[in-house]
Amino acid sequence: MIRRIIVLLAVFCVLVTGAFAQGAVLTTPGNQSLPNLYQTGKRYTLRLQYVDPKGDDVTKAIFHDESRSGNIDIPMKAIDGSPADGATVTWEVNGFEKGDHKGYFVVTTETGSTRYPQAPDTFYEFKVHSVIDKWILVGVSILLCFTLIPWVIYTAVRSMNRRGSPSSAAKVGLMVGALGSLTMFVWQFLGIYDNPLIWILAGVVFIVIVVGVLARR
Repeated sequence: MIRRIIVLLAVFCVLVTGAFAQGAVLTTPGNQSLPNLYQTGKRYTLRLQYVDPKGDDVTKAIFHDESRSGNIDIPMKAIDGSPADGATVTWEVNGFEKGDHKGYFVVTTETGSTRYPQAPDTFYEFKVHSVIDKWILVGVSILLCFTLIPWVIYTAVRSMNRRGSPSSAAKVGLMVGALGSLTMFVWQFLGIYDNPLIWILAGVVFIVIVVGVLARR
């Protein structure tokens, strides 16, 4: 009987020691990755899950962001829940500067600090795009796709086949221009716009242009 009690006490001590030996952990909720693409001029809320078996209270939590415009430390907005059971730490970012970014998160207690990503030489990397710049680029591309590109293709087709139909050469140029415009739109805004109506409208416009080109004599 005494031996059994000693064994049970030993197992209990091992379990307790292992629980307290495990350090604090800072991870993404549900092990989902943080976004790697943002837009300028928008407010974002970032969340991480903080678990500390010792249950120490959080004294400070910052999101360190590095970009070409400089380095900033954003303090946490709120912390919900108990660190012992898993607390959600929230940061609110009032807009990112355009360009490439890298950063990390640090949660600090009275007994130490925990970093995400965990390794000191790794960073949370993401990009920030300007939608206005993208629309300007798409606008210029559409202009070129319906002026310069059709002219180049028309000239090339006519030079290779003098006896061919000028109308057919023009249609080929316009078709290539329409396809180029759609490709540029998809390339620039894929991942930016998640509203299906925008993509449906882009497809409808492309079909209307194609039908209009083919209907021309």
